[in-house]
Amino acid sequence: MRNLILEINSSKLACNVAMDDVARNVFAAFLELEGNDTLKTLCSLVKKWRPLFLNYYKSSEESLAAKSPAQRKVEIELKRKCQIQMLLAIEDKYEKEANSFGPKVAKLVHFLYNDADVLDEEAILEWAKTIAEESPLKGIMEPIVNWLQEDEEESDEEE
Repeated sequence: MRNLILEINSSKLACNVAMDDVARNVFAAFLELEGNDTLKTLCSLVKKWRPLFLNYYKSSEESLAAKSPAQRKVEIELKRKCQIQMLLAIEDKYEKEANSFGPKVAKLVHFLYNDADVLDEEAILEWAKTIAEESPLKGIMEPIVNWLQEDEEESDEEE
């Protein structure tokens, strides 16, 4: 996985590609891999590719602890934007293959959030606001969005 990260980063620099484009394209390419036709195999591949996803979509506690507060804030914001790009790649795949991919979308997003710990609640909620009202994807994502909002409200009440 380290070699793949190195290759992606080298190509990013050589081609002058923005980090958010890299984030979107990494997950878009992942979604096109062979063997992603069932939710079970898709989730299995997410587990296998998790180190790559963590590199582009999450900041480790150790990495953040070594930075100044200003640097931490910048990195957290960058990773949130990258997570939104991941979600936009999922949305793109849905738009191309609604019938076959649609039933997997909410479960995949939930898996990336809850099990793989690659997505943060804030990124999912922010992305969900951008989905067109008339899009069937809005309805597909509604249960997980409601669940996250309820969870957020409960957390706010506890504080």
